[in-house]
Amino acid sequence: MDWSQTPALGLLGGAAHVLGLVGIFHKKALPLARPPGAKFEQKPDEQTIKLPIRPPILTFWSWGASFAAREVATVASLPAAPISAALGVSPLVAYTGGVALWVASTSLFMRSCIEMNSHKTPVPHGLGVAQKIIDDGLFGILRHPIYIGFMGATLGVGLIFDSLYSLVGLAIISSYLIAHVMPVEEAW
Repeated sequence: MDWSQTPALGLLGGAAHVLGLVGIFHKKALPLARPPGAKFEQKPDEQTIKLPIRPPILTFWSWGASFAAREVATVASLPAAPISAALGVSPLVAYTGGVALWVASTSLFMRSCIEMNSHKTPVPHGLGVAQKIIDDGLFGILRHPIYIGFMGATLGVGLIFDSLYSLVGLAIISSYLIAHVMPVEEAW
């Protein structure tokens, strides 16, 4: 497989992309989940949802898993499985589409956080118990826009790495959110 057609080429380029995406998300998006001066307080008798793994942390790990799957497939001499070939586009088009999807998905996460903060309710698992269910704006259109943002960003990472093997990250985050987190939150 010729990785030289995209900036995510090889081990160094791929690792730089994972670290860069995590860094941007950590610096620009996550602070919106915990705004300065927020006064979300948990009362002593309030119950909170306890998850074994917080979704943003698993999202970061799934991006790393996407990169690792691509690299392991290359080292193990598995057949090349570029997403670009499956989609019938050039690797650079897949890369550009992945970057655009990652930016759009991260923007969806950020907009969701801003909307939750405007309703004076904390982002799930951020600073306490949700004060109310939001059912207007983004939340009136999408039931879980934050989690859709996480899954979209992870799909974007798969496109950036241009490897069907890298979709393992999408499988990890999607199965955890859909099978565990969303049902727990809905029941709560």
